[in-house]
Amino acid sequence: MLSLILWIFVVAFVSIFAVFPLICLLYFILMDIYKCHQIGCKTRQEKEAVKKLIKQAGFLKAEAADWISQIIFNNHNPSVNYSKLAFKIRSEGSEISPDEKISLNLHLNTKVGKIYLDALTDKGKSNPLLGAENIVRNYLKNKNEFELIANRDEQGILNG
Repeated sequence: MLSLILWIFVVAFVSIFAVFPLICLLYFILMDIYKCHQIGCKTRQEKEAVKKLIKQAGFLKAEAADWISQIIFNNHNPSVNYSKLAFKIRSEGSEISPDEKISLNLHLNTKVGKIYLDALTDKGKSNPLLGAENIVRNYLKNKNEFELIANRDEQGILNG
């Protein structure tokens, strides 16, 4: 009788302190993997949306979509307005020279980076400040639309 009670105690002890935490750990690992997958899908869709906006506007080259979307995703939160986000995009890379600023009809205190300048098309170089502002403004304006499309796609995957 004592050995039966001892065995029940050992099984209960092992269940509580070994098996249950292991099951919880596996659950949290699986949920983390699932969430990372969902974030990756959403990021790809939003990156495609940024590429589409860049192509439609014509101010920036399509190759710039990757680093521009990274800046948008890394810095976008409700407290950041579009002009601050556009400034971060516009100031990407080392600052251009005063002579280049003059040739672009910019004030000397305007911050424009070389990477951003290289990403501008001829249309973008005619008004360099407008390129980043246009992309950010349109992205933020259409962000809800992108989220609705992503949710619809996610539901289609789950229901399909």
